Amino acid sequence: MVDQMSTDATPEIAERLADVHVRDIHHGHAEPSRELAASRSSGDWILVLDADEKLSDRLKAELPDLLSRGPDGYWINKANYVDGVPTGTVLHFRLFRKSRATFDPAPHGGARAVSDNVGTYEEIGIVHHKSAAEQLFDDSRYDQIAREEHASTASKRNWLQHNHTLRQQRAGRRRTDLERLIPKSVETVLVAGDVRVEPPGCSLIWTDLPMPDGAAPGEEVDAAVAALDGGPRMAATLAALSALVRPGGTVIGTVPAARNRRRLEQHVGSVLGSVLGSVVGEGPPAGDGPPAGEGPAAGEGPPAAAVPAGATRAGLQADLADAGLEVCWVELVRDRWLNPVPLRPDGTGTVVESDEFLLKRVPAEVAEELTAEEIVFAAVRRPATEGAAGAQDRRPRCSVVLARRRPADAPAIRSAFGAALGPDDELVVVPPGAADEPTPSLAAQWNTGARMATGQLVAFLSDDDLPAPGWLDRLVEAFRSRDDAGAVGSLVVGNDGMVEHAGLAIGPDGVPYRLYQGDVAHAFHVRRPRIMPAVAAGGMVTDRARFVSLGGFDEDLGEDLTDTDLCLRLRARGLPILYTPAAVLRSSPRATGESRRAFRRAAREFAGRWSGAAWRSDEIVCAGDGWDANRQWGRSWRLPRPAASAGPGTTDRLAVAWTSHFFEHGGYTEEAVAAVEALDDAGVVVVANAMAWDRRGTPLPAAKAKRLDSLFDR
Repeated sequence: MVDQMSTDATPEIAERLADVHVRDIHHGHAEPSRELAASRSSGDWILVLDADEKLSDRLKAELPDLLSRGPDGYWINKANYVDGVPTGTVLHFRLFRKSRATFDPAPHGGARAVSDNVGTYEEIGIVHHKSAAEQLFDDSRYDQIAREEHASTASKRNWLQHNHTLRQQRAGRRRTDLERLIPKSVETVLVAGDVRVEPPGCSLIWTDLPMPDGAAPGEEVDAAVAALDGGPRMAATLAALSALVRPGGTVIGTVPAARNRRRLEQHVGSVLGSVLGSVVGEGPPAGDGPPAGEGPAAGEGPPAAAVPAGATRAGLQADLADAGLEVCWVELVRDRWLNPVPLRPDGTGTVVESDEFLLKRVPAEVAEELTAEEIVFAAVRRPATEGAAGAQDRRPRCSVVLARRRPADAPAIRSAFGAALGPDDELVVVPPGAADEPTPSLAAQWNTGARMATGQLVAFLSDDDLPAPGWLDRLVEAFRSRDDAGAVGSLVVGNDGMVEHAGLAIGPDGVPYRLYQGDVAHAFHVRRPRIMPAVAAGGMVTDRARFVSLGGFDEDLGEDLTDTDLCLRLRARGLPILYTPAAVLRSSPRATGESRRAFRRAAREFAGRWSGAAWRSDEIVCAGDGWDANRQWGRSWRLPRPAASAGPGTTDRLAVAWTSHFFEHGGYTEEAVAAVEALDDAGVVVVANAMAWDRRGTPLPAAKAKRLDSLFDR
């Protein structure tokens, strides 16, 4: 099964049912993926089906007989239906010996026989259903592919990005991601350019970009939202917006990413085309050239192709600073038609291979932008202040962002966390949200707090954490011990005094886990400060400007992966991650609130982002401590921790994770099913984790299967 970047439940179904599951890029048509699927198959025969096709019952019954006959392949009759109405039949070469066929990757190319020994299945073997809307959509996209027949391979592969209808739909959508960057206290918002925002409770003033004379509001506004196009006018536009926003106001915007790989491929292709055209003597037909005296000067060569529009993060931040704006958020919006570029967390750069070019030792900040569609930013107009004398000798000001998960009053919060802060530090409390809204993730709350923070450093806590005396001073001291420190993590212990976090390491499956979890907090290997692969977000401190320039925590990865992802992004820039046991944080174990499916989806995204680069790191750490890495990995939680509480106001309950082959034929299937059912009946919070044993399924009664499925999704 080959998946072209689907966004529904296809990956989960494929992982459960397919013997081989391959993630391919979105080509715009199925043919390249068919060839990829055939290359990964191990059988002698191949039967090809698309996602909107199914086998007829007759072909299912006669398939073994067809394989036992003499032909090397068969043309199969396919019946097409649109909204249930038959539209005709067509023959496709879909059943063949693997060694007796080749593949044409072009649209409607398909498999081709390399032998004359081919038969035809005269009955209907494949049924193809479409809706009328899908048929109209396919007609337009194949027209688009035909018009791009002479375009570069990359342009054909990503035809959806060039589709006019989809561009209009995308441009007209409401930008809720920009709305959430608008502070809650804002009343008046200036909206500049082609962007749709509808922040609740705000008065909107609309204008075009560039702003015509006299279009500016009569008085300063609280915030401005702009859709920029980059280029040489962007600095002047930002300066104009800054002048229209009151001191303390916010400028929010979006700009295309100039380093997007598709745009670079088009640019390189056009440059090469113009250069090669001049070499071989190609030029405009007679009479079509420029008038005498208006052509390029001698030695200038052919006219250069236009540089891709947009901006880079570094250029954008420089323009914001020149406009008197302090950056409080910069985030890359992924181009979902491009696979992520796997980064190297050792700071040596990565290799980027494209249809048009090959780049070596690409820095992380550049490689990340290759798959970005646009850059979203927020900046605050703050008055310039003079630095205090001797400020470099004092401890830098730190903003502690506290994500509140439960209702609490301000005095209680201040008494619990205020003692850990110095006189110059600030506490930024992020509430859990309105009662009628879903509770945001910890990563989202921490990102919100970081945008509000004003300190040089930023640290992260939740209301499940209780800092020990001197926690923040020890944490900042460790951060200042190295000029190149990326982040520093704390020693996190549970209420029973056992270790919850002593740093994060990546196991043999490429997924991070909590190292030394469950050990005693005074053990030598726990009390040793060290450079770590990653540290937990709770109790972490880092440079605020660097944190916001990286886009903060990735809110799509969930609580168990987002902190490691941030640490790897820092390491990819050559910034080490430190762990200090002197900064102690007491924390209650917390359920993540995400489902198993969400965790697997996040793990796939994490692996695609760091696969091949984030090598196993627990062996290195454990070897220095004299411990067996496999033992540590085996006793760690391999899934989000199960909830140990029955709900607010109730006592804690026992939580058990049980791994076995529940749905397949094996020696302990019945016993495992009976065990988790008995635990669930006894009130234990049991999480069932299915493992693969063989491919012979064991059918279960419907009620039992439904109950197990609910345990698998906890």
